[in-house]
Amino acid sequence: MTINTTLQALIDSHDQPFVLIDESYAIVAANSAYQSAYGVNASQVVGRACYEVSHKLNSPCWQHGEACPHRAAFEEGRGSDLLHLHYDPHGREEQVQVKGYVVPQPDGQRLMGERLARLGQVANNKQAGANEGPTMRDVEASYLAELLQRYSGHRRSIAQAMGISERTLYRKLRRYGFN
Repeated sequence: MTINTTLQALIDSHDQPFVLIDESYAIVAANSAYQSAYGVNASQVVGRACYEVSHKLNSPCWQHGEACPHRAAFEEGRGSDLLHLHYDPHGREEQVQVKGYVVPQPDGQRLMGERLARLGQVANNKQAGANEGPTMRDVEASYLAELLQRYSGHRRSIAQAMGISERTLYRKLRRYGFN
């Protein structure tokens, strides 16, 4: 799929990393913020599978237990807002907030727009030192607190936004002390 200059200009207007992905998981466009943040040019990611580029996997992330914004967009026809582990330009795991959007095309096809907010490297343990960044637990607890406020505590909406079941959300809320 070729992206027209108008659509490319629109995604380049985002100040955070943004990619367009087709139904076969192929990245069809990457904005300049994405290219800068990940130290790549478009030709290095366009045409490659999102799970290969972001997760260094050979199959979709949902097959490895992660909530998948691609599935939400193409199987359920809805956007998503969730946390993911991706890899930074140096091959280190980092936590990102992924906001997925359904992008209908004039020919009836759909793309998924994916906005990435880089939250930082994931420290393996608290003893690693103050400069290592937040732990996965810290990031997830903070994200849950933000969603609880955004959705006024409405658990079904929060679970849908995260791409998880209400039961899984309940366990996470209990784990982090949000009773």
